[in-house]
Amino acid sequence: MLPLYVYLFVMNGITLAAALLPVLTGSPAPAQTEKKTKMLWLVFLETGKPAPKDPAVTAKLMEGHLGNFKKEWKDGRLLLAGPMKDPKGVKRGIVVLNAMPRKEVDEVFKADPYIQGGYLKVNAIQWDADKSRVSPKVDPDEMAEFTILLLKRPELQPAHTIEALQKAFADHRENMAAIKYRGLSGISGRLRGHDEFTGFMVFHGNDHEAVHRWMSIDGAVSGGFLEYDVYKLWMSKGVLKTGPTKN
Repeated sequence: MLPLYVYLFVMNGITLAAALLPVLTGSPAPAQTEKKTKMLWLVFLETGKPAPKDPAVTAKLMEGHLGNFKKEWKDGRLLLAGPMKDPKGVKRGIVVLNAMPRKEVDEVFKADPYIQGGYLKVNAIQWDADKSRVSPKVDPDEMAEFTILLLKRPELQPAHTIEALQKAFADHRENMAAIKYRGLSGISGRLRGHDEFTGFMVFHGNDHEAVHRWMSIDGAVSGGFLEYDVYKLWMSKGVLKTGPTKN
């Protein structure tokens, strides 16, 4: 039987699973061996209605929640998952899914009682990321902290010339490339088709100040063309490859 190594994380009264993907001895699941993907799906699990307080009910919900993650990983549809800490209490965790039609994203969560019960909600966004950055060599017995960088459009764009806009985003692209060249990020890519969010990057480690320093020298951020949020994320140690990235 395929083992599932999980870490239970309690945040604002809801216990979440960092479904931190099991490893088969010998070879990884087929979904993790393909080099490049079409668009992946980045799914934020967001706060729904209050979860039951009865421990027996919560345990049953968690059993179904984890069982669904396990099945979806075995089926090759789920690549990554883990709980995150959002100071606003909205975003509770992430799930990264393989390329699939949007309606199939909903099917992934049909057997998840947290979703079906309305205790968590699915916010799915297409993500142009390289799934070959997901490592099959996961340490199932250790958890590691990562850092999420979520780029977003400001509500109001500053007054600007075309030249200023072009310069700001040329600087932004150079800054992102420098971060990836230094191997600071594990996986990253543009978010497509969302009104607010534009990019998502996962940094190795928990040095949030370093992320803020990188953003302070980003021309698109300092120019007011982009904003960003930083979050804590927990996943299995080694789940993302280290070293320079090109995407």
